[in-house]
Amino acid sequence: MKKLILPALCLVAMSASAQDLVKNPGFTTDKKITTTNQISKTEGWSNANGATVDLFNGDACKYEVGIPNNYMGEQSSTSNYAGIIAYYDNQRLNYAKSLINREFTGESSYTKYAEYLQGELTQGLTAGKNYEFSFKVSLSERSSRAIKGLGVYFSNEALASDNVKALTYTPQIVSSEMITDKTGWTTIKGTFTAKGGEKFFTIGAFEGSFTVEKTVEELKENDNKKAYYYIAGASCKLGADKDSDNDGVADKDDKCPTTAAGIAVDAFGCALDGDEDGVPDTNDKCLTTPAGVKVDVNGCAIDTDGDGIADYQDDCPTVKGIAENKGCPKGEAPKDTDGDGVVDANDACPTVKGTVNGCPDRDGDGVADKDDACPDSPGLKELDGCVLSKEELEVIRQASEHIYFNSGSAVIKSESYADLDKLAAILVKHPEVKASVEGHTDSQGRDDLNLKLSKARAKAAADYLINKGVKADHITSEGYGETQPIADNSTSAGRAKNRRVIIKTTTYKVK
Repeated sequence: MKKLILPALCLVAMSASAQDLVKNPGFTTDKKITTTNQISKTEGWSNANGATVDLFNGDACKYEVGIPNNYMGEQSSTSNYAGIIAYYDNQRLNYAKSLINREFTGESSYTKYAEYLQGELTQGLTAGKNYEFSFKVSLSERSSRAIKGLGVYFSNEALASDNVKALTYTPQIVSSEMITDKTGWTTIKGTFTAKGGEKFFTIGAFEGSFTVEKTVEELKENDNKKAYYYIAGASCKLGADKDSDNDGVADKDDKCPTTAAGIAVDAFGCALDGDEDGVPDTNDKCLTTPAGVKVDVNGCAIDTDGDGIADYQDDCPTVKGIAENKGCPKGEAPKDTDGDGVVDANDACPTVKGTVNGCPDRDGDGVADKDDACPDSPGLKELDGCVLSKEELEVIRQASEHIYFNSGSAVIKSESYADLDKLAAILVKHPEVKASVEGHTDSQGRDDLNLKLSKARAKAAADYLINKGVKADHITSEGYGETQPIADNSTSAGRAKNRRVIIKTTTYKVK
């Protein structure tokens, strides 16, 4: 059995224990399969358009839809399988062209006919997660056409077109080779990133995504002009998170997603810097420089006056001195104006007592207040003293802008789920961060009803986040009706801006 490589997709390793999300992957059924076009007799499978998909069953009539023998040839399988016409090239005789050419001349009559096998997943997919999908195909013995580009399209809702023409959706997974094997099964496999809520998948040849070739000679009696494929073994499993630089840290958590190969990294996916001096260990000639010490390009403490005493140990860093006098010339005493134990020459805040290079650090996170974007709450040095990254702040902003409700309703629309799910993940990851949800309306309608609606919408968003794992005592909600407009209520554009739900969180500052 061969496997098709999909160049447009990133194939990732997947845990062997991952759950298969395809409902009824073996096409099992307790109903009698008597003829073609009976895919609806097996749970979880259906037609995606007005055409008809076949179901092949080991207990069915072998001359019709049996296994291994059936009306399209012979193919063995350990389970039931389906069958679709992926392409049908129907020709008709063109009398006018035949007279002109003085020979029989054909033309395309109805080349858009195609069948699509639609399957159902046991649960909706999670936005931003990678999923690995695979299935097996075999070109039937009686096919006279083969195609390259057999694909899979994932959707939130089931497709239900009444037309029998080829569908024009863009598949997320597309095979890259011509599938011509009529004796064995070929595996098609690919990985895609879910947008969120996908519950159905459709297998077939989508218009604009495939090419065709003949598998028989011209004018052969067995030229049925069809590319008919058996389909079996569909599987959809959660894949590993994408890791572009292969450093073991997923892109979603990687602050340095392009780290060069072979370099040791920290928990943020950045080159390991054991002494946190800003110089990666691979380039650091002084791996144990104390925290907060200014270093040169080699990661070694700077010695401005060149007296052999590093500035951080030198009480007179700009004047050559001696070790016995802490780097100062003999007989001179260094000045410490604020009396915090850091001499003025080394004190970044010489007139104010402090603990970080002589500067105050009121939240005690090791980032001086003057450099701390969140000076009243402990944070991380690499995030300017805050706990949320710029990327996480952007998720909060996106969530605030993408919470939708129907007019007059407090029920959150499904297109809001993806951004809210990302926000919930941040709040679960950072239990030290608390959030508040504010609801606002425009000035249309009664004031009391607007106030009630804004409160209900804010509570609905808060409840959604709680249901996703955010602690109830870490989130609050409040509605303000029409009392806090941000735009002119006399215009439709202004009213649209005033109808909003805002997510606010603590322990960060937007620059």
